[in-house]
Amino acid sequence: PPQPRLVRVDKLLIELIEREEIEATDRGCRLTLAVEKNLPVVGDPELLRSGMENMLRNAIRFAPSDTEVLVTAQRESNAAGDRIAVTVKDRGPGVAPEYLEEIFEPYFRIAGKENDQQGTGLGLAIVKRVFTSHSGEVVARPRDGGGLTLAAWLPVAELD
Repeated sequence: PPQPRLVRVDKLLIELIEREEIEATDRGCRLTLAVEKNLPVVGDPELLRSGMENMLRNAIRFAPSDTEVLVTAQRESNAAGDRIAVTVKDRGPGVAPEYLEEIFEPYFRIAGKENDQQGTGLGLAIVKRVFTSHSGEVVARPRDGGGLTLAAWLPVAELD
């Protein structure tokens, strides 16, 4: 069962970027991280790590050589309250609008040359399950200038 604890999203992303730097370098892309400090959420640290890691690995997998994968995290406010926004943006082939929701379904894969690599079609399904199980959400949308943006939100931990 999940083990909810206080998790600092900023620190988690810093660790993930350091760990995935080797894979990004091997694929010829750069990782750039822009995060605000002190971004607390309550959740299972291992599940949150898995969700964010799958977001990042998906972007690295589809990022062409000599491009940047941009990861951001910041606090936002909306009508429902404060939340942490995490985005991962790549310059890969992107996803057609009709598939932007389906890519989060288990085993769904888009046919095409870019997708002939290994993969089970589970990575983004894991992402969706992790964020929704933490009272958050995740969406995919085209990135301006080409590529894909994965955007996810989690409620900010209320600290007394």
